[in-house]
Amino acid sequence: MLKNYILLAFRNLAKHRFFSLLNILGLALGMSACLTVILIIRDQLSFDHFHPNAARVFRVNCQQPDGFKMATVPFPLAETLSKDFSVAEESVSLVRSIYNVDATTAENQTLQVGGFFTETSFFKVFGFQLEAGNAANVLDEPNSLVLSKNMAERFFGNKNPIGETLDLKNKGIFKITGVVATPPGKTHLEFDCLASAASLPAMDAALKPEEYQEKITGNWENRYMTYVYVLLRPGQTKSDLENALAVVAEKREKANAPEKNVRFFAQNLGNISPKPEQYANELGASAPMFFIWGLIAFVLILTIFPCLNYSNMAISQALARTREMGVRKAIGAQNSDVKRLILTEGVVTAFIALGLAWVLHLPLNHFVGTFFPPQTKLTNLHAEGLDWLIFIVFGLAVGLLAGWIPARRMAKLHPAIALRGNKSGEILEKNKIGWRKIMLVGQFSLSLILMIVVATLWSQLQFMTLADYGFQKENLLTVELQGNKPGIVAAEMAQDPHVTGVCMTSVVVASNNLQGVPIFRERGGEKIDTHGAMVDENYLPVMGLKLVAGENFAKNPLSTRDQFLILNEKAVEHFQLGSRAEAIGKVLWMNDSTPVSVRGVVRDFHYRILDHAIEPFAFRYSPTEKGYIMHLRIAPGNPSLAMASLGSIWKKMDAVHPFKATFMEESMQKAYGHVTFVGGLASFFALLALSIACLGLLGSVTYSIGSKVKEIGIRKILGASAAQVTLKLAQHFLILLAVAVAIAVPVGYFLANIFLELFAYRIAVGGLILAGSAAFLLFLGLITIGVQAGRAALANPVEALRSE
Repeated sequence: MLKNYILLAFRNLAKHRFFSLLNILGLALGMSACLTVILIIRDQLSFDHFHPNAARVFRVNCQQPDGFKMATVPFPLAETLSKDFSVAEESVSLVRSIYNVDATTAENQTLQVGGFFTETSFFKVFGFQLEAGNAANVLDEPNSLVLSKNMAERFFGNKNPIGETLDLKNKGIFKITGVVATPPGKTHLEFDCLASAASLPAMDAALKPEEYQEKITGNWENRYMTYVYVLLRPGQTKSDLENALAVVAEKREKANAPEKNVRFFAQNLGNISPKPEQYANELGASAPMFFIWGLIAFVLILTIFPCLNYSNMAISQALARTREMGVRKAIGAQNSDVKRLILTEGVVTAFIALGLAWVLHLPLNHFVGTFFPPQTKLTNLHAEGLDWLIFIVFGLAVGLLAGWIPARRMAKLHPAIALRGNKSGEILEKNKIGWRKIMLVGQFSLSLILMIVVATLWSQLQFMTLADYGFQKENLLTVELQGNKPGIVAAEMAQDPHVTGVCMTSVVVASNNLQGVPIFRERGGEKIDTHGAMVDENYLPVMGLKLVAGENFAKNPLSTRDQFLILNEKAVEHFQLGSRAEAIGKVLWMNDSTPVSVRGVVRDFHYRILDHAIEPFAFRYSPTEKGYIMHLRIAPGNPSLAMASLGSIWKKMDAVHPFKATFMEESMQKAYGHVTFVGGLASFFALLALSIACLGLLGSVTYSIGSKVKEIGIRKILGASAAQVTLKLAQHFLILLAVAVAIAVPVGYFLANIFLELFAYRIAVGGLILAGSAAFLLFLGLITIGVQAGRAALANPVEALRSE
């Protein structure tokens, strides 16, 4: 029986070639995007599955008094949990102090490496395996180092690296004690090397007194550098761990510690990637969880749209098949037999479309893999064994979903009504609204809503990139020093005729990079975490920041960095220092022990991207050279000539590292990379949804006109013009489009405003966005309707009547 159903399905597809082509093309377009989205979701949900105890591993995060959440915590927390509580079987700290550090072998080969300082317990908590070395003590000794397999091969080729040494610039000489095998799956913990945490005390001891905040070991105030992971004992739960963390926080509060209002909370290893919410100092390269849910929503939309089209056209064709169904029922076919026949046709059509979708999704995979944000590490868009099964099940589900409505409608036919050929309109429409109209209105409404949201997103992005940030972002270069001394590089670069200014900073503004400045209004009072940066005396004039009170830092290489502060206007208001002029000379406290004087006040500027409002910000004068980033102000003109000239100067100073410089405007665009990608992907899905809706409209218009051939011929013989006939044929569908616009515009306006709530500074959803989106939809709809209606109106009425 199934074989006969399949043969009948192919015959019906061949008999109605045009409608079959529309159905297959519509299904294939939607399914091709769905296949790619399924692979993206599978890839992003595959993080950290290879750890044997993943269900018992938790990362400890912290929340500051202002609600700001971070993935990092103080270094002593791990030891406290292990010593004072029984909840942890093992704990491990990862200190992010190795970032693009020059590592040099004994043979003077230099490569840049990134990684963490950690303990041997790393290999007990996680599922990383050693290819060489003893996992029981590989990182016990100070200045011991473990390399990833890839980095070991880059340094030493096929030579055994155990016992070799690497000189990590400004950190010491480390002995290689192990090699980590390539992990069998994706992980949010990416590293080239792991250095022993036992090396940290000596490095902390070498810090200057004024650099106390940068100390790692024993420093509860530095909660910006260390990640702590805990392997729970069997039987212990997340609640047990968080109870222990609450006790730790309570003890710090009773001790009146500077970080007394910080709270700690646990996050399971499996919930870190994709990111449920964005924490500061986050590790990993996955997409945020809301993005995954968005993709799932698009899968549903792109599945339902072509299925609705199929149902719509199948119901439209029901008139031509009523006698067939009547005869089948008259000779004994049951309702279930009719349902199985129609469902089989839907499944056959879906599997043909699935084959075409497979071909179409391959270039789409390439596009997504090329333009997907690099920070998400989209590494695998190739279908594997389980993916093929998912695709087959997906095709079956689409076929059943597409065929369900027409199968249900056709199965309900009474044989006598079916044999009358629907003359009384009892088959297709039982009311004035009808499923076909609802489907068309729904599709175009949803398409227009997507278009309004997409147009709003791009308008907001344009607003953010062109906005006045309060400093001169044009012709400003950010140069990566890559371990070179800032003073030497600045002196050489300043000699270039294209350079009009050079300055140093610890933070690149108008990005997501932040540094905290612990400031007390009064000694012994409450600490107020303020964002800030360490800068030199050239920073304000080079950046074009405007002083509204006081004066700039004076050059003084012998001073300590904590003598003076320059605040923004928000900070003056926040610390209740009076007017801007009154704030000059007021004393604040750093670390509750060092008095600092307010030297100047700058006009408020956007030091973060426009997702966030302007908050208090403090500049600290630091003549030291540690952790600096260089900005170069270049003269207007040909930037290519300036870059080539600066590259030549760099090569004379540093023959090892390439010259890396980025224009500030380019950096700001990258900071909005998540918005750009979401906008691009949403635009693609909106156009795809609209295209599928237009295919459905084309099918409905074609069938509607095909059923009115005799009416068209009579109207033209009676004197109706082609324009009158076209309008008559199109008016029904134009009304449906107008209804779709009336529904979609207020809904789109509402959703667009919800989206804009994500940004502290935003545009208004104006008439141009709403009217422009509606006009574009109506334009496409008119073309789709007009082509078929015009052809029918221009046809020879004699031929039309003869065919009848």
